Amino acid sequence: NQVLSRTSRTSALSEIRDIAGRPVISRGFVYAVSHSGVLQAMDIRTGQPKWTLPVAGVNAPLPAGDVVYVVSKSGELTLINRDSGAVYWTRDDGSVLRATFGSAPEILAAAQNSPGDIVVDATRVYWANLGDGTIVSAPLEGGPTTIVVPSAGQAWSLAVSATTLSWTDNMTGDVRALSLAGNGPPVLLATTKGAWSIAIDADRVYWSTLFAGEVFSAPLGGGPPTPLVTG
Repeated sequence: NQVLSRTSRTSALSEIRDIAGRPVISRGFVYAVSHSGVLQAMDIRTGQPKWTLPVAGVNAPLPAGDVVYVVSKSGELTLINRDSGAVYWTRDDGSVLRATFGSAPEILAAAQNSPGDIVVDATRVYWANLGDGTIVSAPLEGGPTTIVVPSAGQAWSLAVSATTLSWTDNMTGDVRALSLAGNGPPVLLATTKGAWSIAIDADRVYWSTLFAGEVFSAPLGGGPPTPLVTG
């Protein structure tokens, strides 16, 4: 059995239950995070770890697409590549970084114009530059950057699947989707006041609104949005 607790425990909560969030099974792997600071992906057949990261949390990890999301005890949302365990993030100094456990952070891109939200798929990382309204991409392991969307407005939240990149513009309320196969310009799926966080699956895009607490869905190819939760 893999041990997900560290030898030094500093609170009664650690003594009672080190793994506070439920382990999650997805695509043949178990994802679990401990209160004392271990996040691990384990092969469900062999019990061997695929990767391990020093993250402490009390909520269950969320595998989605090619990434795993986890909220740390300090409230930070971390996005992790499901396959490699690499972590990607943007920084206020205009840099986009990547790191794996035990290695120093690597700068994938520098001098970006106020980079914000960031997502990854199986091969590339995408981020929104709020300063100039672009969405930019680079290979997961580093390499030349590509401007994927030259005019995305204030792309506040991004989501990506194997075929589609989607985002919300929190200034206009627009929700847009772009085929990654290069099949035409971005499609306007809907305009909802305060469009905020976004998610995507194989067929549909889902987003929330900031002020009204609503959740909507729309087909990737376009069509009337469906309200799922109303304020």
